Amino acid sequence: MFERRRPLKVLSVSSLWRLAWICLFGAISSPSLTAQTPSDSELVVQALNYYRTGSCKEAEPLFEKILLRQPKNIAVRKLLACCLIQDKKMEEARAQFQLVLHDSPQDMEAFAGLRTATTELQSREELKQTLAIESRAVTAEPLRSSHEFKQAEERIKVRRLDEAEKILQGIVSRHPDSVRARRRLAEIYSTTRRFAKAAEIYRDLAQARKASSVYLRLLAQNLEWDGNVPEATLYYRRYLDRNPRDQMARLSLANLLMRNGHYSEATQYYRQYLEKKPDDATARLNLAHAWVWSKHYGEAVPELQRLQLQTPRDARIHLALAECYQQLSAPDLALQSYEKALELDPTNPVALEARTLLRRALDELRRQNAFAALERNDFHAAAKHFTQYLQKHPESTETMLQIARVHSWAKHY
Repeated sequence: MFERRRPLKVLSVSSLWRLAWICLFGAISSPSLTAQTPSDSELVVQALNYYRTGSCKEAEPLFEKILLRQPKNIAVRKLLACCLIQDKKMEEARAQFQLVLHDSPQDMEAFAGLRTATTELQSREELKQTLAIESRAVTAEPLRSSHEFKQAEERIKVRRLDEAEKILQGIVSRHPDSVRARRRLAEIYSTTRRFAKAAEIYRDLAQARKASSVYLRLLAQNLEWDGNVPEATLYYRRYLDRNPRDQMARLSLANLLMRNGHYSEATQYYRQYLEKKPDDATARLNLAHAWVWSKHYGEAVPELQRLQLQTPRDARIHLALAECYQQLSAPDLALQSYEKALELDPTNPVALEARTLLRRALDELRRQNAFAALERNDFHAAAKHFTQYLQKHPESTETMLQIARVHSWAKHY
């Protein structure tokens, strides 16, 4: 197993110092924290000092306090997760690493930490079986396999994965039912991005150990990373059937469906997730986009309006709202949303082009409404629409003459 006595074994030394400086610099100079009191930077320094000396029990509450004020501080969240691993709080550590990957899906340090926490949880789950195996009468073959497994573990710790892989393959060839050897081998395959081979092992483990659902999730993740969307979706669903409270797995499935164009299905899982996590703005924006891309504009509008109140300075929300209003035949509201988007992002090419086209369409609509009113002999409405058009096009002498004619026909001399 990975060493857990000190957090420096979860991430490299250089990575940890980089995280520490990011944490400290972000706390002192981030524009988003201009309202901080001087004691906040002292709090960061104190937490990092505790962390550096391995005093994670003292550092954890300080990291948590920082995250209350800076929930998007990935550096602090990874340091907290490393401390939790050292204190053997694997469920909490896994949750923290999953939150990091939710905001930064390509973070390899969080990926490695998540794998460490998951591995330890698997080991605990299989403890009874392992103890039973080790309590059997010692023979030459079990002794040999045990010695080789320890050698493989030592090579994993120093990242000599190719050597560890050969040792584990030898054990598995002699003992196909060795759960821990197969599990470690699958972890090596996953780490080295051979996701299909890892998925094969997790599939066999999930079928052989039906009482354990953790292998279903690991199988689903590796299938997803391998690009096998249908099977990944299937096994995420099977895992959620057994673990309906795992909201991060539910979000992973929703994101998978969303990325692969299954928008209607994605909305179901986003809605279930948001029932438990209503303040997750990213998930709510994804839900709104899924509604838009599946052409359910009416359902998207209330989600976007809620997000607008929550994050009013996000131009993406105003753009999405504008598209919905346009599709729902509300051009005035659409134009207002495009204008708000351009206030926040003045050079946005989509908003600029859409606003220009919509203005032309609205102008033409006013002229059409004016002539339609004339056909009904509704001179008052005709004059109103022509006047609105003239306000946007004061150079149009033809429109000015038309307004005069309408007033004349209405006997408003």
